[in-house]
Amino acid sequence: MLGTHPDYRRRGAGAMLVLWGCEIADREGVAAYIDASKAGVPLYAKHGFVDRSDPASPGEVVAMARG
Repeated sequence: MLGTHPDYRRRGAGAMLVLWGCEIADREGVAAYIDASKAGVPLYAKHGFVDRSDPASPGEVVAMARG
């Protein structure tokens, strides 16, 4: 689970952690999957994650994958 304290949001900490995880996945040759909040979607999209959610069942969680 990844989260950022409200006082420190939009300063790059979340992006650094996502990049770190993506680098490990790439090095290991595996795909990466996350369940994102709707607010987190832009962060993950910047790192190559795409929405894989079922459009027929909208909810608060967005299934995203890369690789």
